[in-house]
Amino acid sequence: MKKIRLKSALCALTVLVMSASGLSVHSEQPAYKTYSKTVAGKAVNVAEIPKGSMSGYIAIGQNKVGGVQPMSAMAKAFSAKVAVNGTFFNAYEKQGPFLPNGNLINKGELIHKYDNGTSFTITKDGSAQIGRIKTSISATAHDTQHTVGVYGINRKVGAQGIYLYTDRWGKNLGIKSGINIMVDRDGKVIKKVSGEDAEIPQGGFVLNVSGSSSALSRFASACSEGSTVSWKYEVSGLDNNDLMLAVGAGPMVLKNSQKITDMQSYKDEGFTEAKILSNAGARSAIGIKPNGNIIIATTTAKVSELAGIMLSLGCTDAMNLDGGASSGLYANGRFISSPGRNLSNILYFK
Repeated sequence: MKKIRLKSALCALTVLVMSASGLSVHSEQPAYKTYSKTVAGKAVNVAEIPKGSMSGYIAIGQNKVGGVQPMSAMAKAFSAKVAVNGTFFNAYEKQGPFLPNGNLINKGELIHKYDNGTSFTITKDGSAQIGRIKTSISATAHDTQHTVGVYGINRKVGAQGIYLYTDRWGKNLGIKSGINIMVDRDGKVIKKVSGEDAEIPQGGFVLNVSGSSSALSRFASACSEGSTVSWKYEVSGLDNNDLMLAVGAGPMVLKNSQKITDMQSYKDEGFTEAKILSNAGARSAIGIKPNGNIIIATTTAKVSELAGIMLSLGCTDAMNLDGGASSGLYANGRFISSPGRNLSNILYFK
């Protein structure tokens, strides 16, 4: 009995000392805060995430590129504390796939390449950045040391080129055109077919070679069964390109506390539609404060009006995310702003 009382006393003393020193064994307070305010006549819902308090991730609909799913289902499946809609996507396709229109990097893995627009990123050291990035992908047939540029990852093939598909695309490629080269998780070519569909090895990938140029033919020939093939990607354009996460959308509306409101800047990022250039609608935006805190906001406004709103919320850099019926903000198990459709992807924190 004396030992039990001694342990209880020590536990109580430990908790007291930790509390006095600013440490906490358990806290009911969330690492983020949410609030609503009126900015320039606009009702704005906000979630603020302190730097380093939570990690950021991407969830994709039905766990595959081109799938869609309710935002709440994705947030709950990954125990998200805060979530916001991510990239633009082909929401009006009748049967899918509902492909994203933005770069996606999750846990250091490039899921989708689309260099137009601006990207919100988090580096390996946990710092957030906003800027325009460029991704480049290459594949190497090691038996011949033949390296080629890859046109895209987990997207529809073009008339000619090499496209790469990971198991984020699904179990099967669903593409019969060209030459399909199946590579397992160890980098070994396990099968090569022409004019046939291909199964994507779990943890591996498939290279689709479309077209008849001599360079493409030489590379395909070098990828014989049993040979070793690898791929890698590089990112450029930011101060720190060692990224764990990237979600591409845009346009950028705030840079170094300077508002970006002119249509030409938006056009330079590849945007051409009036719903981005000039129309008002439901908007989602993400920004960074000087202390590194992340601000997520939803409102109804023109994209150009987001610049002043995000500046008023204390951001130095900010960008537009997908909007309209996609706009949604989720925190603490409920919607603050509800999207009006299933989504291709979300950015979440926990």
